[in-house]
Amino acid sequence: MELQHLNQIDEPGTTSPPTIMPGSSLSQDRYRKYVAFTLIFAVLGGYNAAVQPAGAGWRFFSYHPFLMVFGFVGMMGSSALTKKLGGYANTKLHGILASSGLVMVRPI
Repeated sequence: MELQHLNQIDEPGTTSPPTIMPGSSLSQDRYRKYVAFTLIFAVLGGYNAAVQPAGAGWRFFSYHPFLMVFGFVGMMGSSALTKKLGGYANTKLHGILASSGLVMVRPI
């Protein structure tokens, strides 16, 4: 049995229209605002988690909650928003951001 290309329909030489992802697409302006908000929230939330309990200040263990919040919320959130833009270059950037978020949260 011969494998068909994913875009081919039953007849050779015909292709299906490009697949459109469900949901609303993002404009560049909205994308930049969402990514900026996500990163600011991740930095502030990560810092807040890092200095708990109240008054403890920054210590060596503070890197753990900070990087967990920044990696999962900041990098993974930005990655999902980047993928929503579509296109080959944005898909590659999505993979890089998601991978860097995963590297941030894994133990050394």
